[in-house]
Amino acid sequence: MLERQKTRREVQTLQDRTEEWGAITLLVPYGLIRCPAETIMRISDWARWARPRLGLDAHGRCASAEGRYESGYPDAERNIRLEVDLNAVLQVERVVTRLQKKSKDIVVSHFVKGDEPFAIAFRLAIPKARYGYYLKKSILMIKNNLTRV
Repeated sequence: MLERQKTRREVQTLQDRTEEWGAITLLVPYGLIRCPAETIMRISDWARWARPRLGLDAHGRCASAEGRYESGYPDAERNIRLEVDLNAVLQVERVVTRLQKKSKDIVVSHFVKGDEPFAIAFRLAIPKARYGYYLKKSILMIKNNLTRV
């Protein structure tokens, strides 16, 4: 019997339930993968830190004078910056730079650059149906190396 595709609401509900158990479910082409929540949060913090370093400013600003202009908002809460733990971010950076090329490329493309999974799979010569497997394998490699540090 054919299985129907899960809707976004069902995926969100599944994600809310799995966060209680310490895992996050990610939607990937042709399925879902469950990954450790703490590792995903650390990778997300690292990705937010790494975007400006790679020239991918999180706000999409250019380097011109117009791009650096910050308008004054009536409410000061709009311009809040999210702080990251620099030691934790640097630990993830050390681990990611030591990964195998394919694992490093999939993590950087997925989390930092935010590329589409099909484009990543095509560029890395990964079968589209195996994208989730390679992403999960890379995330678990990061988790295992972070526990050793």
